[in-house]
Amino acid sequence: MTKQEEMGDMDAWKERMQQDVSELKSNYHLMRKDVEELQRNDIRQDGQIETMQQTLSAIQDDTNWIRRKITGAFITALVTAIVAGVVGVAVANIF
Repeated sequence: MTKQEEMGDMDAWKERMQQDVSELKSNYHLMRKDVEELQRNDIRQDGQIETMQQTLSAIQDDTNWIRRKITGAFITALVTAIVAGVVGVAVANIF
């Protein structure tokens, strides 16, 4: 191999290396943008999850309130029925 051929091979190798380095830099910048976008999405989703948790907590509080009201209404109806029965029996025995 002559010195010129070696220089030509060396120049070709150098050019390929520079292209590879340029491609790697380009890929690095693309991946960095992707990572930043994923981080922003993660932050946004964390906010949405927190909002959903607050909503679920409010729904649970409302459900507990409704359950208490229904239980109170049932107990009131039961006590009213018992008192009405006792009064009815007492009135029936009097007359």
